Amino acid sequence: QGIWRYHVTTKRFELFAEGGGNTWGIDFDRNGQLFAGGNTNEPLCHHVQGAYYIKGFGKHGPLHNPFAFGYFNPVKHVGFLGTALTGGCVIYQGGLLPERFNDVCIYPNLRANAMRVSQLVPAGSTFESHYQEDFAVSSDIWFRPVDCLVGPDGALYAADWCDINISHTNPQDRSQWYPPSREDGRIWRFVPNGTNPRPMEKLALEEQTSNELIKLLGHRNAWYSREARRVLGERRDRSVIKSLLPLLFGDDDHLALEALWATYVSGGFNNELAVELLSHRSPAVRAWTIRLLGDEKRVSAAVLRTFLELAEREADPTVRSQLACTAKRLPGYQALPLIEKMLRRDEDARDAHIPLLLWWAVEDKAVSDRRDVAELFAKSSAWQHSLVRDVIVERLVRRYAGERSEAGWESCVALLNAAPDIAQRNHLIAAIDVQLAGARLDTPPAQLTRLVESLLSQPTPAPAVLRLALRLQIVEALRKSLQLVSDRSASAEDRAALIAALGAAQHPECVDRLLPCLSKDEPSQVRSAAMSALQAYDDGKIAESLVACYPEMTPELKAQARGLMVSRGAWAQTLIDAVKAGKIAASEVDIAQVRQMLVHEQPELNRQIESLWGKVTPSTTREKQGKINAVQTMLAKGKGDASAGKALVLKHCCVCHQLFGEGNKIGPDLTTADRKNLAVLLPNVIDPSAVIRPEFVAYSAQTVDGRVLVGLMADSGPDSVTLLDAKNVRTTLARNGIETLEPAATSLMPERLLDTLTTQEICDLFAFLRTDGAPPAR
Repeated sequence: QGIWRYHVTTKRFELFAEGGGNTWGIDFDRNGQLFAGGNTNEPLCHHVQGAYYIKGFGKHGPLHNPFAFGYFNPVKHVGFLGTALTGGCVIYQGGLLPERFNDVCIYPNLRANAMRVSQLVPAGSTFESHYQEDFAVSSDIWFRPVDCLVGPDGALYAADWCDINISHTNPQDRSQWYPPSREDGRIWRFVPNGTNPRPMEKLALEEQTSNELIKLLGHRNAWYSREARRVLGERRDRSVIKSLLPLLFGDDDHLALEALWATYVSGGFNNELAVELLSHRSPAVRAWTIRLLGDEKRVSAAVLRTFLELAEREADPTVRSQLACTAKRLPGYQALPLIEKMLRRDEDARDAHIPLLLWWAVEDKAVSDRRDVAELFAKSSAWQHSLVRDVIVERLVRRYAGERSEAGWESCVALLNAAPDIAQRNHLIAAIDVQLAGARLDTPPAQLTRLVESLLSQPTPAPAVLRLALRLQIVEALRKSLQLVSDRSASAEDRAALIAALGAAQHPECVDRLLPCLSKDEPSQVRSAAMSALQAYDDGKIAESLVACYPEMTPELKAQARGLMVSRGAWAQTLIDAVKAGKIAASEVDIAQVRQMLVHEQPELNRQIESLWGKVTPSTTREKQGKINAVQTMLAKGKGDASAGKALVLKHCCVCHQLFGEGNKIGPDLTTADRKNLAVLLPNVIDPSAVIRPEFVAYSAQTVDGRVLVGLMADSGPDSVTLLDAKNVRTTLARNGIETLEPAATSLMPERLLDTLTTQEICDLFAFLRTDGAPPAR
């Protein structure tokens, strides 16, 4: 999944950038920056060479590089967005529409039956999209624009899906909504009033001379310049280069860039010209020169010298961004001197793209050029720069720890020894601990163990040292860790992190020291961490302590406590006993937790569950359809108050979902859902398990120590799996401790969500769910 590019000289495709959400359609601005529409909360992705972008990890799997350690999000959007699901966008350069549409982004907003306009505003090496206006809005709910293009006439053409139901439904079930048809699509042509509607005459650009094609490079409609370059590229007519050079060094910067592209596809791009262009006044020309030179994966000595000068003096962040992209493509002996100079540019530490681009360039050489990378970061001067301290070395030590080889551990120790101060060294130790989360080191690396033992012998070792020492199974670490966990003068953050490590240690002595951390006198962060850690220990005292502390817990902690108790059969019995004794209300145990107890398959437990909560089975299709019809009638007759509905949505929906930036990111973001269409919205609320999108399939894990856990797969690595449950609690499980891991048949979203609401509350809730927010006043 990603954006691919075609290299005209080698006639080969290569992956340009990986990820990008569900990328729809692409277009370029006048400087050749690549944008794509995205199925996200923001309408656009700005793709740069060799980068990694957020993707549907549950649907498409993890990034191909497990050591990417980060990815780019879509372009930040400012202003009104509405129900965001962006299709194929265009950067309008057609010359026919009114001037205010020149160089803006026009994108379909198919869930809103609309097309919108945003300006592209530079933000460092990337952009922000700023809402400008609505381009087209229809009251026809079948109007679903999904892609658009600019034609040779300058008009904007939009492909219309012409479909009521657009939301990832099971094709086998779609017929219950409407008879699908392949003949319903439409194409719309958008032009100013008074435009001549006659068909265009045949263009026949292939019949024009090469010099006539060069004249089209400055055409006000970019369609002509793009087609002219295509034909020139197919001809490879080197005779045109003499005519292109005056344009390349002329007064028009955009025409200079067009001439550069035409020169390249015509075979006139070489090192001598490139060195001259690297000092061109146009940043776009400099950036594209760097990019085209990188296609050869190696540069001449003269070009490298110029690259090194640019790394020190280049003022434009878009050029520095491309320099970082190209560094990744070069061999280590050329890339590392370039990277070293770029890491000195402290002003780039706050850029949205450049820090990670530089990390990806370093990571590409971390193993192949291990010795040279070590020499680079052995220099104390390198650590003076924020890009190194805050971005690179943390990821580099994780990269080497993730390698799990003797050479990797040696590289980790070398970085730790090179750290200029205790704080930076502890920061690296914490990074190694993060990389080892969920892993069990049966044979801890000797060289790293010796270093950590020396640090552990100090009077007050840092919490990061203690956590890593526990993972390395250093005996003294347990005693000192338990002391710190019991020390209420220590920070809650340090204690909570150490408690998590004690859970992974699974030492019996830990239980009695962790149970006091459930006390009402402890901070919520510590109590929550203690519950997460205690789930690893099969001890009856844990469930009893949870019941004892339950009345004085916050609602969030109570939900976590119930989730912990239902994970083991014996603890589930303790929960049921507490319900029978009136210590915990039966209504507080939600249907998902009841179902989780049934997974233990204990007949006596099941009998008691049925006596308290009834026979727990999914509703039948007829019952669910009856509820859908009843709510539909209710909404048709009643009038909802959106302002009152907001509180209900926050309480009942935003526990798992986000809407307009509020709530948790467990389930799909409701901002981008098809919320106005009741034919889609009601079944999703009343029958959430009917169709579950692949990225939101829950998994049921049964561990070798008898636990049952259910949650979304928030992370998956070679050594561990992290599940995120419906209460937003994360649990990391070592893979060698999992007996079975299977997709769950039901959604994490509970059924009967509306059963506790009155008729007016249901009307209010749906009134707010179906709002868009108001466009800004103009």
